[in-house]
Amino acid sequence: MDNSIRNWLDLRGLAVTIPGEGRSVGKVDDFYYKEDTNAVYALRVKQRIYGFKALATSAISTIGPDAVTVANEQMLIDESNDGELSQLPLGNNLLSYKVLSESGTLLGTVGNILHRSACSLAHSGISVGRWSNLFCERGDRLREG
Repeated sequence: MDNSIRNWLDLRGLAVTIPGEGRSVGKVDDFYYKEDTNAVYALRVKQRIYGFKALATSAISTIGPDAVTVANEQMLIDESNDGELSQLPLGNNLLSYKVLSESGTLLGTVGNILHRSACSLAHSGISVGRWSNLFCERGDRLREG
């Protein structure tokens, strides 16, 4: 598999770190996405004491194999401070969607999401990622974004 494409279940749980301070500020819990473009708008980060924060894709420095890195803790914002977040669906909800054929036959449920990362382009205004494919539990490709 291309290194820029990752299984969402491998991204969930990654530490969000500040390399310059040598510390973790939370763990990736979920992501907000825009339905019309499939673009990931922000990551939802679980902090130990403070609950959930949002990390806009434009604030991500890198997504590595073991961590998502950011420049400083101010990159994480209260979810209520971004009015658009309340209008966007969470990615984990996709995992429970039923998949039907055009004739209405149940094919299965979504069991995996592949995420295409473009972190090197983050600072040029291009979104950091999209969910690229959904797979139902028996492995059929459902949608390509």
